Amino acid sequence: MSYSGGEHFNKLAKSRGYRSRAAFKLHQINNKFNLLKKGCSVMDLGSSPGGWSQVAKELVGNSGTVFALDIIPMKPINGVEFIEFDFRDKDIKKFINLDFNVVISDIAPNISGITITDKENMLELLNNVVDFCNSSLMKGGSLIAKCFDNSKNDLKKSLLNHFSNVTFYKPDASRKTSKEIYVIAQNKLK
Repeated sequence: MSYSGGEHFNKLAKSRGYRSRAAFKLHQINNKFNLLKKGCSVMDLGSSPGGWSQVAKELVGNSGTVFALDIIPMKPINGVEFIEFDFRDKDIKKFINLDFNVVISDIAPNISGITITDKENMLELLNNVVDFCNSSLMKGGSLIAKCFDNSKNDLKKSLLNHFSNVTFYKPDASRKTSKEIYVIAQNKLK
């Protein structure tokens, strides 16, 4: 599928009951990498409005579990446990004392338009996602996270300290002009 001015995936999301067109990004990523499977436990960091949580629940089925975490409220999704909390807070284990097979994150910092600032803010956010993974992702688990194209090299070096395989992928549902890509980090080492 091609991205036609944003309207194609927006209309498709609405017609299929998804909360955002981002749902198709996760479907396309999972079609390629097959990380979200029946029975998996998944954490969606920065989940609101819930498009990725919807897809994650579909993919893991009733035998899997999906938790969603955000500082922004999210309307309930059947089968998804939502917690309104900042994942960067070290007290998160008070709310979730569970290790996950897969951590997913479609969050990004507020964009300033200053390339170096946006890159640094994204890397800082991703470092926080990796910190969460260090404490809550199972050994052998995987991470799917949004990043910016200009942060690939720095990010890959950092993630190879924690995962055996790091790949980048741009789904068709992303705008061709967007700097967003997705990092897929597989097989957490410890």
